[in-house]
Amino acid sequence: MALVLSDMVGLGENNSLTLHDILAVIKGHVPEGHTFSACCPVVSDTPGYVKEPSLAEKVHCVVFVVSAAEISSYSENMKSTFHQLREHISALGVQQVALLTHVDKVCAKPSDVSQVYNGSLLKQEMLKAGALLGMPLSSMVPVKNYSEELELEPHTDTLLLTALEHVLLSVDLYLRDHPDRAASSASASS
Repeated sequence: MALVLSDMVGLGENNSLTLHDILAVIKGHVPEGHTFSACCPVVSDTPGYVKEPSLAEKVHCVVFVVSAAEISSYSENMKSTFHQLREHISALGVQQVALLTHVDKVCAKPSDVSQVYNGSLLKQEMLKAGALLGMPLSSMVPVKNYSEELELEPHTDTLLLTALEHVLLSVDLYLRDHPDRAASSASASS
């Protein structure tokens, strides 16, 4: 099975993405290229609606992306929305990971990977992100964004690859928890 990373508009207070639509994406019902609208939620008569999604059409790991520099800007309403969303995702048995981006904005020595996990300020931001999302610290992965660099930086790459490894391990857990689905998908594709 190939790795497919899907990016979609973020959950926020000023966009048209609803909890219902997010869950439809995770369950694999939303056709590729669908345009979301608050007035037109994804339902069974939506053009291209996938009634019986295959394992490959479902999301195996949801990755929340939160900026370390913006954690304090989220409202209590958004915190509640994140918690509701996580409850629904957990009920589906889907793994969840949180990427804490822009760690260089809160970490004293962002270029030294060995120091990223030792910084008390970063740990505080990770705890805040965990409280915001309702996730344990073990589900949080700090990353430094490429924003001004003109060349690749090994320390930044190490953090990004560590995040990818965390996501892949979560996908593996999902597939282990759903062996009947993984086996039927493999035999159907043979």
